Amino acid sequence: MPPKKTKQKEPELYEYRFSFKVDERSTFGQRHYLAHNARDALGMFAYAMLKSLFDQKVSQDQEFIIANEFVKIHDTTVRSPKFELDDPLPSHSYKATSDKPVSKSEDSPDKIKGVVEEMAQRLEIIKFEEFNRWSNRWYPLRLPLEEIKEEDA
Repeated sequence: MPPKKTKQKEPELYEYRFSFKVDERSTFGQRHYLAHNARDALGMFAYAMLKSLFDQKVSQDQEFIIANEFVKIHDTTVRSPKFELDDPLPSHSYKATSDKPVSKSEDSPDKIKGVVEEMAQRLEIIKFEEFNRWSNRWYPLRLPLEEIKEEDA
């Protein structure tokens, strides 16, 4: 008989809801995401909105960098590996610690910063909520996000 494997519990997914307005319109939209925590949900929201607002302006390599920068606007403590590229970036691309002068290429930090600022101006998050399935109720979350404390196992 093969040895029994210990089952590790999969990380739980939570439902998050965003109510938002684009370009100061009178109507608002809603998006729902399943994520492990509020930061991941905010990153998913930023990525989806980036794709819908700037479909042709942004290269594929820049999308996760821009989504991460948008998350940083709403959470200054974030350093999530989910939004970082696996491969090191070329020297002409965005690097937070780069001391090189800004190039005018498509991948320049100025272009990325401009897209993030435009996205922040065009997009207003009205409500950010988390669903508690045990009480069958939505609970509001505050922006900027508060620091997530690691629980001891």
